[in-house]
Amino acid sequence: ILARINAGLPVCAHCFAGIGRTGLLLCCAVGRRFGLDGAAAIRRVRGIRAALETAEQERFVIRYLGQGRP
Repeated sequence: ILARINAGLPVCAHCFAGIGRTGLLLCCAVGRRFGLDGAAAIRRVRGIRAALETAEQERFVIRYLGQGRP
C-alpha cells in the first residue's frame, strides 16, 4: 500500500462498513507515511472520517505505530 502511495498510484481499501478494518488499515498507513505515533494517526484519520470501531483496533494501531493515546 505504501509503495503505491509513494509512487503516486491509487489505493482503495474497504471492508463491510468502511470503518473498523478499513479505519485500522488507514490509521496504520497514514501513521507510517507521515511518521506519526498511533494516537496522532488515529486523530488524523478521525479528523477526516469515522475510523476504528473497537478498543482492540485502537490498541493495535498504537502497538503497531508506537505509544500515544487517542
